[in-house]
Amino acid sequence: MKRLVRSSHFAVPIMLGALFWLTAMVMPNRIVLLLTNSLVLVGSIAVCVFYTPSAIKLVRTRPEDPVIHLVLGICYAWGFSAIWRLWSLLWLTSGQEEWMVNNDLIGFLQAGVFLGACYHLTSPGAIRPDIPALRWLIPAVVIGGAVGLCACLAAYNLDSRPLVQWLKPYIPR
Repeated sequence: MKRLVRSSHFAVPIMLGALFWLTAMVMPNRIVLLLTNSLVLVGSIAVCVFYTPSAIKLVRTRPEDPVIHLVLGICYAWGFSAIWRLWSLLWLTSGQEEWMVNNDLIGFLQAGVFLGACYHLTSPGAIRPDIPALRWLIPAVVIGGAVGLCACLAAYNLDSRPLVQWLKPYIPR
């Protein structure tokens, strides 16, 4: 029988996902959230510690190097993610007050993660290297799509409570 996919990289998230759901079924929800936020926080910090020196070196010595987009995208996305996860841990350990998740700091951190995504999208060779115009067109379309989605959500005052109530029984805990 011929394998459809030669890489085992697709099996890793499937196995980890199964392991997560099995573990989460026996752990209290608060512990699962503390654990997963801790994993992302420590992982994010580790990525930043190892990539930031490369980013600084590239910015100072080779600002035109194409890899700079990937390295800066990694630093921005994971750096803002680390701060966001730290804030989430503070929220989880301080009584889960609503103002801590409903504020402009969260929006700023999400925008920082999006900045990292844009750097990845504009990395030379990441998107059809034979069509250079796509390097900037795709991020422009993504930004336009995000602004359009936001405008629709704001203009139509979307109320997703019925959808959330319908989904609630299918979400573990």
